[in-house]
Amino acid sequence: MPFTEIITPSIAQTQEAREAIFGPVWSALVPIVFKYSGIETRAKGHMLSRDNETVPDTAFLPVFGFEYKDPADFYNVISSDEFKAFGQILKPFATARPTPEVYDTDLSPKELFTSPVSEIFRIKISGDQAEETTARAEWENFTKTLNGKKVLSGVSINLEERLFLGIVGWESIEDRERSRKEVEELKQKNLDWKDSFVVTFSA
Repeated sequence: MPFTEIITPSIAQTQEAREAIFGPVWSALVPIVFKYSGIETRAKGHMLSRDNETVPDTAFLPVFGFEYKDPADFYNVISSDEFKAFGQILKPFATARPTPEVYDTDLSPKELFTSPVSEIFRIKISGDQAEETTARAEWENFTKTLNGKKVLSGVSINLEERLFLGIVGWESIEDRERSRKEVEELKQKNLDWKDSFVVTFSA
């Protein structure tokens, strides 16, 4: 099965940091991941909204995404000398140490990363199998209402606090708005939500 990595780094809210994250920082990270994963699937983007609240133009909330064939490839990345050197490139612009999240997903994230708009949902499931089962069931019920939209889901493998991940690929913001009712109904379910956010990705 494919493994999907999502990173939401906390970045200083300065023009210098904004330019660096999608410039030299991204350019330094991509070849390191590709060296160990062998997969070119990658995405960088920024949040348009979070928990149904619009992110103001003055705020910069970046999101990175990658794909792995094997979780060992991810651990090889983060233990490599190249990644340690990359940390020094990121450090001047980060306000906290980033926490990469790797999920065992049912599908490759490639089509989701290349969708014009993607929406990412994260639900806390701790170590409770019942919570995971409930999250999966509610997600499946939700996706049945989306008339064939591209979706994926999975469970984190590297976090102390386990998360369930769901991603929907939308054709546009307007496309997403047409399903606002279904999205809001999902968010009202009795689940332990971490968050959800809408993002535009590019390679």
